[in-house]
Amino acid sequence: MKLLFFPMLLFAIVQSRFFRDRKDFWCVKLRGILLGQILIPVIFYTYNGVIGRSPDWINIAIFFIAAAITYLYETKHFQKEKTRCRNPKIAIGILCAVALLFVIFTFLTPEIGIFEDPLTGGYGR
Repeated sequence: MKLLFFPMLLFAIVQSRFFRDRKDFWCVKLRGILLGQILIPVIFYTYNGVIGRSPDWINIAIFFIAAAITYLYETKHFQKEKTRCRNPKIAIGILCAVALLFVIFTFLTPEIGIFEDPLTGGYGR
């Protein structure tokens, strides 16, 4: 999920220079990035529950599928006249909070199943 989040966030920062006239830019980016973040575990656990194993090529394909769907979603919303966005600063704040949580959870990992390393059974780094 970090592999999708941070490059998309950095690309959004670059894109924001070209979308200065769009007041809804950060709201669309927030929705798109969160969509990608949700798709990765949903698709992973769905197929893993169905076939019972996790081949690497499928995991890589999941990443590309989530990224493609995310960018298609964003493109669709950027082609619209305007997307409803009350306060872009809130969207930026949420993206910063998610980035901070990724950093915190990397070093102070909660001991819940989604953070467990399947190879070692440990948590964190």
